[in-house]
Amino acid sequence: MDKFNRILQLHQTFSNQRIPKKLDNLAEQLECSTKTVSRTIKQMQLEFNAPLEYVPEYHGWRYSPDKQGNFELPGLWMDESELVSLIMLLSILETFGNGFLNQEMQRINTYISTLLKNRGIDRETIRTRLKVLPITQKILPSKTLYTISEGLIKGYQLNICYTDFKQHKTERIISPQTLVYYRDNWYIDAWCHLRNQLRTFTIARISKVSIKETKAEMLDPAGLTEHFSESYGIFSGKASNIAKLRFLSPIAKEISMQNWHDKQQGHWEGDHYLLKIPFHKSEELIMDIMRYLPHAEVIEPESLKQAIKAKIQQAQKYYCD
Repeated sequence: MDKFNRILQLHQTFSNQRIPKKLDNLAEQLECSTKTVSRTIKQMQLEFNAPLEYVPEYHGWRYSPDKQGNFELPGLWMDESELVSLIMLLSILETFGNGFLNQEMQRINTYISTLLKNRGIDRETIRTRLKVLPITQKILPSKTLYTISEGLIKGYQLNICYTDFKQHKTERIISPQTLVYYRDNWYIDAWCHLRNQLRTFTIARISKVSIKETKAEMLDPAGLTEHFSESYGIFSGKASNIAKLRFLSPIAKEISMQNWHDKQQGHWEGDHYLLKIPFHKSEELIMDIMRYLPHAEVIEPESLKQAIKAKIQQAQKYYCD
């Protein structure tokens, strides 16, 4: 344990306990010698002006009662595990943040690097040992994400210019509800005032966005959760179908350990694994099922089976004819 961790642990102990603690008890807690504890206490007094006092009748140390609860170590104090966790999080944000979070958090990013350096932890070593692989991440302007986030947090409506999957462009007013990061991409759940419906918009498809001075129409959180979580994947709406799937033995064990949906139902049928999944729109579900062909079979509904069949026939036309 380095001196920073010892100082932090002693500070937490003295802040939470009024009865003085003996050196040998503190040494046992910190897993070090009593000399090391004495040296750390002197450092806290000299370098941080900690209100430490020795109480002879207890043969122990404590924070002065009139200062306990009011004294804080200057700066940002974390133990090694917390620092490493934070730097790993910042490294992930650098990969997924599209420039949005990196710029806004640059000062704290630099400060964390300094804290790591003071403790002899090489940040670059952490970087080289952390691998983040975004697969289908869409590139979007950081200004777009920032403006949407600002409107969401402040509770204002947004003017957007949106291009859908079929390249149809529309201008809309939306009331943002929830910012979503899903499968390497950003989405905004919002009440669409053009369609008078809850919709999910891909932020990469928003070419223009501005904040209106009108307050957003905020919906009940419970209703939002029900609307967006009942159906499969990112597509919202009340689930209108149940997919019944059979996964054959080569991948059955792997599928049995996966969570495709909060309301899924799965059971074993010999060496095969059967899975029931509620869904509203089938596009994303079709994509996921096809990842496991030829070891995945659609049992029900027939419309989903035919959709998979059509995809296979189309692929066969390109690759086999």
